[in-house]
Amino acid sequence: MTGIRERLMPFFNRLELLCQLYGLRPEYNYGLGPWETLPDAFHSIVEARDSIVHLMNISIRLIHSTKFRRYSNEITLDDIVQHNEVVSCLATWRILLDDFLTTTPPSSHLTEAATILEIQRIATLTWLNRALTPEECAADADIPLYEQAVRLAESLQIPAHHSQTTLSISTAKSTLPASTFLFDMEIVSPLYLVAIKCRDPSIRRRAIAVLRHTVRREGLWDSVKAAAIAERVMQIEEIDLPTLDGSVLPAEGARVANCHIDSGPGLNPSGHKVTFFTMPEGVRGKWRTWDEWVELRC
Repeated sequence: MTGIRERLMPFFNRLELLCQLYGLRPEYNYGLGPWETLPDAFHSIVEARDSIVHLMNISIRLIHSTKFRRYSNEITLDDIVQHNEVVSCLATWRILLDDFLTTTPPSSHLTEAATILEIQRIATLTWLNRALTPEECAADADIPLYEQAVRLAESLQIPAHHSQTTLSISTAKSTLPASTFLFDMEIVSPLYLVAIKCRDPSIRRRAIAVLRHTVRREGLWDSVKAAAIAERVMQIEEIDLPTLDGSVLPAEGARVANCHIDSGPGLNPSGHKVTFFTMPEGVRGKWRTWDEWVELRC
């Protein structure tokens, strides 16, 4: 029974994560509190992965629960306490990972796996940092974190002429095609989040470039689809900018607060219907929504 629990429960936790990242909300309570997800020390990279999956699941549950309440001044003290607790746990998780890496013989696979997990941690932290405030401009405070995530992702890239990559986190080294499908989430959805929420022109273009270069499917997330939608968000937000040197960022009312991909799972070879949400009059104004067909291109 213990062996089954150790093997199956992490699988179902990662399955929940994939569902939550695509907008589905579980109706049951999570089985662990934030601090219960952290051991005294990590003894393997898989243990570190399972821990960050727990923290991401808990974080996204909080983010979903405040998604609409943050626009109507309904954030509670309990929200703030839980938010601060998860942020503290993410910081502790990073310390535990560093301790593990300093006491473990180095390898290219271990470095890549740890890099992927750190990208996921950073993306989760930046998402949490916006969970209690309605202003999209709040994301600008995390531009250094966005840049760090992109820089780490760029370090993982395999040149286009290479035929193999080894980004999969497992107990043994995995060899996968450069254009491939993974059941687990790795870098596509974190980089998509960076590309739509980081308004620094240079950093978000670098994030989109990594998405296009990797040509990966991770669960329901496809890097080509993510890049195309992120590019459209970028075009909408930058249309009135006088310069793209980063000295001027989009105004609050010009920013896309959310976009809903109405295309079902998988990759449509031609494109996707996307609903965009903005608040042209600011966070106390009315929502503006419209649908577009976003074409995909490799």
